[in-house]
Amino acid sequence: DDDEEEDGCCSRNSCVDSVDWTPWQLRVRTTRLNRYITQLATCRPRLTQAWFSIGMVFGTVMMVVGPILLLVNGWSIGSALWSKTHAHFSKAYEAESVSAPVVQEPALPEGELLNIVLPGVTVPLTHFVYFFATLLINAVLHELGHAVTAVGENVHVEAFGLALVVAFPGAFVELHESHLRLINALSQLRIFCAGVWHNLVIAAVAMLLLSSLPALLSPFYLQGQGVAVVSAQPDSA
Repeated sequence: DDDEEEDGCCSRNSCVDSVDWTPWQLRVRTTRLNRYITQLATCRPRLTQAWFSIGMVFGTVMMVVGPILLLVNGWSIGSALWSKTHAHFSKAYEAESVSAPVVQEPALPEGELLNIVLPGVTVPLTHFVYFFATLLINAVLHELGHAVTAVGENVHVEAFGLALVVAFPGAFVELHESHLRLINALSQLRIFCAGVWHNLVIAAVAMLLLSSLPALLSPFYLQGQGVAVVSAQPDSA
């Protein structure tokens, strides 16, 4: 009854229940999506539970494997940076002698670095739209996973919302804490792992599409026809 009253009030007035604003953050909260989240969770309950049970297994494995990978990656980065710094200062010190051997600076390990993504610093500003859309889609599907799983575990979803922290988009879901504490540990784990499970699926689909681009785009290109000239300078010979 409360959900119907909230949805009715929202439909008569506004789709947004509240907007919280601070100098660095903007949060938009709504209950309008509660009905659709419930319908999505109860449409195929067995399939939904099986889907998120698989996610619980993957999420549990990543809880163990993830920190290990971070430690190994961090050790590789730290060792490479230390070697590079040591080689740099050794080269500068030995450069005073003409006969000093040249010290080769070791390169940082490729494919193992944790790259910090900052628009305008490590990512061109021209890519900001793609960067923003990627974060927003991942955040929404992440939180949607928590919400759908919570409904399947009889935990009330109080609200769903979007956030903007400085220039970075995000999403959030508010669950009934009393209901969450009453369910068993396995159900809680299924809810907690649902978000990262969706992120893993998104990453896998993105990698599959990326690796399939040559095959998907091949009908739009000529093959076996020699070299194709797409443009030429007006004054070229």
